[in-house]
Amino acid sequence: MLRQLRDQSDDDCKFSSYTEGSILAPDDLMIELVAERLSLPDCQAGWLMDGFPRTLSQAQAFDGYLNHHGDQITRVIELVADADGIVKRLIERAKSENRPDDTPQEHRRAIKGIPSSHKASAELLPRP
Repeated sequence: MLRQLRDQSDDDCKFSSYTEGSILAPDDLMIELVAERLSLPDCQAGWLMDGFPRTLSQAQAFDGYLNHHGDQITRVIELVADADGIVKRLIERAKSENRPDDTPQEHRRAIKGIPSSHKASAELLPRP
């Protein structure tokens, strides 16, 4: 979503620091963007989140948004992949999409962040 906004925006500086670096977009910006996106007609029958929420505060704000709109999350899918598979996919994506943020250095940084990211996500997912 941020890459799409960066590409469509006259002020790409606002989004490029979040799409081309290791800086996460602020929670309030992400909540605003997700709320705007979910208000579009193609989301009325349902939607799928990928990479959101990333923080507890995003999850809490999103829960409030859903409650306010009489909606709720009905399913959660947890994907598990090994580091080698992730790196391979990132390298292929970088080649096919010519993405400047997909560098070997960024791949290594992303892989190193997976355990902490996974831990943070696990806190958001109640287990039966």
